[in-house]
Amino acid sequence: MQFHVMLNFMMQADLSHAAITKTTFAASNGASIAQPYAWLQAGPSGPLLLQDFASIDLLAHFDHERIPEHVVHAKGAGAHGYFEVMHDMSNIMHLSLCPPT
Repeated sequence: MQFHVMLNFMMQADLSHAAITKTTFAASNGASIAQPYAWLQAGPSGPLLLQDFASIDLLAHFDHERIPEHVVHAKGAGAHGYFEVMHDMSNIMHLSLCPPT
């Protein structure tokens, strides 16, 4: 009986320690994922399956990350002041956007 109590106490200690230190992964919809990088395969060395929600969600998140170089100039913010044409640009422009001064 004492061995069973001791074993039960050790199991509870291990479970409580695991509950504190275990990292939980979640999909984009909040569903928990036990092994986020374990992909479903058709057989031991077969192709990856598209039925694997966690893997498809991981790829979708990776593909939709923003590219910082493109976001910097997305709205043209930060251009303050005015534009003044200093020289005649009629030889390089076809529009009358910059008339000769």
